[in-house]
Amino acid sequence: MEQQSAVYLDALGANVALSPAMKQELDTLGYTVVHNVVDAEWLAAMRALIDAIVEREGDNLAIEHHQE
Repeated sequence: MEQQSAVYLDALGANVALSPAMKQELDTLGYTVVHNVVDAEWLAAMRALIDAIVEREGDNLAIEHHQE
């Protein structure tokens, strides 16, 4: 199964080896930052979209996740 996963990840361009620091972050924080995966234009578009959602939702942002 691990080989098959590697094939899929490689096809998606996710074939960057993780540094020891990145592995440590994954183990301790549950995430790591992989720089330069998204180009500047796409990143700007995502940021603008997220900013628009935050502006539109206001105090109700993600309220459905906080209801009990």
